[in-house]
Amino acid sequence: MSKLRYRARQELAISSYFTVFDAVSRRFFTCSSEEAETFLNQDNCFFCQAGDSNSDSHQTFQGVYPSQTIMAPNRLYLVLTRKCNLRCKMCYNGAGQALENEMTTEDWKKVLDEMHRVGVFEARLTGGEPTMRPDFLEILDYAIELGFYTSLASNGVWTDELTHEICKRQIDDVIISLDGPKKINDNFRPGGSYDQTVATISRLKAAGIPKVRINTVLSRLNYQSVEPLLALCQQLDLLLIDFIHPRPFGRGANEEVQKQMLTAAETLEFNRLVEGWRKKYPKAKVVMDFDLLSTENLPAHPIVPRIHACPAGREFAFVSPQGNVFPCEVAPVQKMELLTDLEKSLFVAGNLLEESLLKIWHESPTWQNYRQLKSCKPEKCFSCQYWTKKCFGTCPIGAYFATGKLNGEDPYCFVDLLGEKNDH
Repeated sequence: MSKLRYRARQELAISSYFTVFDAVSRRFFTCSSEEAETFLNQDNCFFCQAGDSNSDSHQTFQGVYPSQTIMAPNRLYLVLTRKCNLRCKMCYNGAGQALENEMTTEDWKKVLDEMHRVGVFEARLTGGEPTMRPDFLEILDYAIELGFYTSLASNGVWTDELTHEICKRQIDDVIISLDGPKKINDNFRPGGSYDQTVATISRLKAAGIPKVRINTVLSRLNYQSVEPLLALCQQLDLLLIDFIHPRPFGRGANEEVQKQMLTAAETLEFNRLVEGWRKKYPKAKVVMDFDLLSTENLPAHPIVPRIHACPAGREFAFVSPQGNVFPCEVAPVQKMELLTDLEKSLFVAGNLLEESLLKIWHESPTWQNYRQLKSCKPEKCFSCQYWTKKCFGTCPIGAYFATGKLNGEDPYCFVDLLGEKNDH
């Protein structure tokens, strides 16, 4: 399958067009049904199966969900394990030990097979620390063999042997976590990981991995001190650095840790710092939510362009080590037994060991909370001049734990602190 150039997927909600993934450009594009004929009649195109033999997905899909809903998620995050070799203080899922009954190698291969069949374009391997699974390379190879846009999210703390093996493979995108210069990072991520992580990044770049980038979690402990990471991005010619706001889940739920999370005013202060750093390091691309001071609009990912709002439940979904499907990495699904019935209905869409991906994607009522914008965005987002341009609005799950409502206001939003001239 990996030798086929195109994979075409008919969008059931708007049946007059197709989404096509081009294995050469590593991007997807949309086209009309007439234009798609040129792809469907070629030997180098795989036509993804839109139907689901276990349910009348087409009818249910068109009758319930908004017209912009896509037939299958563009990306699935495959959380291979909860096991991790670090104990990061703000880890949203409390990673450390593997869960009981984590899915087997064959389970994950069946998931990848179904993803390929129905037209999921990107497989992102994550955790925990995904490389901690003894079968990690086997699962990675299988995703590459099936022709997915294959990405890996990791802390980069690998053995020399593992680094050598990963660098030999054709991975599209590697996302490495780094939270500041050495002293700060190694305080955030106990285990003295900075030197090893930077060495991993350098080896990935030297191996020709096309996209290597950094994820950085912000807090009061580092937001004024992350400038060296932009210098590192520029020096190593990394794709970008993504600044992430933590949420109070997992180890982040610790009261002392929550005190280190930024206020809206501090988020504005950080954005002002970023604007200065962007001028100082013009080749270091910065991505973050609430990028209201930026002179450019939000960039589009080649697989998940973030249409209209946060892609959770709209363009992507997550699969837990035990097969549960949920909307976002910050959904509090680490301990299913502690969830209330309401929380299960909001955060757990189904389980791939029990139901098919399309049945869950098309029919689970959980998604209505994320696909109906009125359900997951506060009123102020709809009238905000920045929404869908420099910001995709409130994080519904973050809002839920701050206000008790998915469409509550996000504690990091600082638009009300801007003056009439938009702080420029």
